Amino acid sequence: MTEPRDEAPPESCITALLHKMSRGDRDATNAVYSFMFRELQVRADRALRRSAQPTLHVADLISLAYERIARLGGKDWHDRHHFLAVAATAMRCALVDHARRPRLPEAQEPVEGLQVEVEGSLLDVIGFEEGRQHLEGVDPILARAVELRAMGMNMVETAGALGISTKTLSRKWPKVRAVLERFLR
Repeated sequence: MTEPRDEAPPESCITALLHKMSRGDRDATNAVYSFMFRELQVRADRALRRSAQPTLHVADLISLAYERIARLGGKDWHDRHHFLAVAATAMRCALVDHARRPRLPEAQEPVEGLQVEVEGSLLDVIGFEEGRQHLEGVDPILARAVELRAMGMNMVETAGALGISTKTLSRKWPKVRAVLERFLR
């Protein structure tokens, strides 16, 4: 990964770089990560900020997400929202894997301390994942919306990543909260 850049280019430039990245262009891949690093950093920080006993650091979570994205190979990237949505999924998977990872007896890192924040509510990462999986069976698009919101995307970004209007997502959001609350109770 190259050094992060402070100024992101216009959306059309990021999209063009993502299309080149889809074709395996290493320079484009480096440029995308360089331009998107700050946004990934904000998302990782939000995901980790509320952990009672954080056992991962922002840089670790970004690296784990980067590794997962790199394994996708020639993924057909649509735009910045699509990239951030995939990165959010990669971060969520890394958090769940980390929370489920067996600890050595001498480790003092409680698994139950890892939490995720959704709309101001703190949820245990594993409990959140179980609720998200339940929601996946009810409505896969809404399950994806929960995942993206938990990783720090706002309603506009989430709707863009899902290819639906913000109004539609806002209308369906109370259903998401009700399903999760019922399941997690």
